[in-house]
Amino acid sequence: MELSLSTSLKIEQAGTLSVSYTKRLGRIWDARVESPFAFVPSKIVESGISPESAIGASRELGEFAQNFLKDILNSSTDADRQRRKSKSNKIVAVGCGRGYDLHWVEEAIRAHLRTIWLDVSDVACQAAITDLNSQFDQIPNSSSLVHLRPLVMKAEIRSALVDPESAGLDLGSVEIWYLCRVLGCLSARSAEIVLQYLGRSLALCNGSIIIVGALLDDNEKYSGSKNSRLMSLKYILKHLSSGSRYDVEVVKKESYRYFDKIVTALCIR
Repeated sequence: MELSLSTSLKIEQAGTLSVSYTKRLGRIWDARVESPFAFVPSKIVESGISPESAIGASRELGEFAQNFLKDILNSSTDADRQRRKSKSNKIVAVGCGRGYDLHWVEEAIRAHLRTIWLDVSDVACQAAITDLNSQFDQIPNSSSLVHLRPLVMKAEIRSALVDPESAGLDLGSVEIWYLCRVLGCLSARSAEIVLQYLGRSLALCNGSIIIVGALLDDNEKYSGSKNSRLMSLKYILKHLSSGSRYDVEVVKKESYRYFDKIVTALCIR
């Protein structure tokens, strides 16, 4: 797929978010991730669900998401591992949240990918650092794997993609992107920009993008949700393809019922 002039200009003109706005986002997400009802559909919260039930359901969804990712990592071949070792390739995950889907450090290391987590929230980052370091330290012979120790970075995803140097990222070394329930938390403009830049990164490393979230295709009654904005699979593929300059496709897909929403996990290449 060739980029049209108008689409190309849109990507080139995309700016990073201002420092003040990014700090404001950080404060908003600090408050959200401290709540046991974080990421739970507003209709369910309003129905009077208990904190324990909300946390339990979110943990189960996190297990679904991380198991999908583990399957991708565990499918790595010896050739994949050798290539990654020589190029120091990475997996970048966006949105630590409450840590429901953090538990795949050992699988990433076996696949010879260093894990980098990005989040705009200080609260989420600090919790993730503790959790990820604990996982890493429990791996046998972890002292010889310090170059693969997970890294947590405070960053906003749109700005990190538009200006990766400021976030300390080398997009050419990111082989896998993982975003769980992130796209729906972005504005329409930021979601478009993020998808197009992810597509660019995909082309740089011949990699994969794993997206977990509720699609409009399966959840039309939630199209006006107060908590998140739903998008269609067609929309996601269109903007990824605009950035990559070729037609991307879904190579693996699974679904999970989360309360009365259908959440879909996609592996796109």
